[in-house]
Amino acid sequence: MTALNSFNTSTVPRQSRNRFQSQQLLMFGKKDRAKVVRDILPERRGRISWSNTTWFAISNDNLGIPAGTVVELLAREGNTWLVKAVTDENVSSSAA
Repeated sequence: MTALNSFNTSTVPRQSRNRFQSQQLLMFGKKDRAKVVRDILPERRGRISWSNTTWFAISNDNLGIPAGTVVELLAREGNTWLVKAVTDENVSSSAA
């Protein structure tokens, strides 16, 4: 009984904490990248693959982004991400 009374919630492993809170940290704690799986056309949504599922996405500069392009996640509203294409120099600098 004394062991239960001295139980401290700060020692609970991160995995057993609120799942949504930990996903928020992963989502917005760093620059996340995704891959376009269906062309994003000007003023039209396409689809990206991120976090083991596909999401709607629109381009932040209103230009088309072809399938296969790596994009950076900027913001999300509902089930649609605002994305921008990652340039070659950004890809090489993040790999270092």
